Amino acid sequence: MIITILGPPNSGKSAMAERLCLRLARQRRVRPVYLATLADNDVHRDRLARHRARRTPHWHMRDLNVTPRQLSRVLRHQARLRSCVLLDGLGPLVYAQTTRFQLMPSELRALGQRVLTSIRMGARRGDWIVVDTPVERDLDTVLGGCLAQLHTQLALEGHLLHLERASL
Repeated sequence: MIITILGPPNSGKSAMAERLCLRLARQRRVRPVYLATLADNDVHRDRLARHRARRTPHWHMRDLNVTPRQLSRVLRHQARLRSCVLLDGLGPLVYAQTTRFQLMPSELRALGQRVLTSIRMGARRGDWIVVDTPVERDLDTVLGGCLAQLHTQLALEGHLLHLERASL
C-alpha cells in the first residue's frame, strides 16, 4: 500500500506519518524504517531535533543524503524487504539531488522514475508512506516538473491525505 501525505510546512505531516507507520508496522510485525531526507545543517537543526525526540528506538533509520547511484541502491534494497517504510520529504530529496549533483532535467526525470519504481515495488511487499509539501510551480519548473509528476502518480496509485493547516 502507498500512502502519500501532503501539506504545508509545520502541519503535522511527519508526526501523523510516524504514528501511522508505527501502527502498520505493529500489525505486520515488522520494524518501521525511516528514510530521512533533510540535511543536518543549521537551517533544519531545530526541526530535525523535534523529529528525533518524537521517535522511539523501534525505528530503523536510513539517511538519504547520498549520491544518485547510492540512493537508487538504498531504495531498491528497502523495496525488496517486507516492511513499513516512511519516506519523509520527497521534495527535499529530489531538490538535494538536483543541487548537489547538478542533474540535468532528463537525469532528474530518470531519478524520479527510479524512486517511483522502488516505491511501487516496496508497496507490493509492505507499506510505504511518503510525506511531502505540495510543490510550488516555480520550484517544480526548476526540477523539470519531476516532483509534481511524482505527487500525481503516488496519489493515483495509493491513498492521498492532504493536510490543510497546522494540526499541532
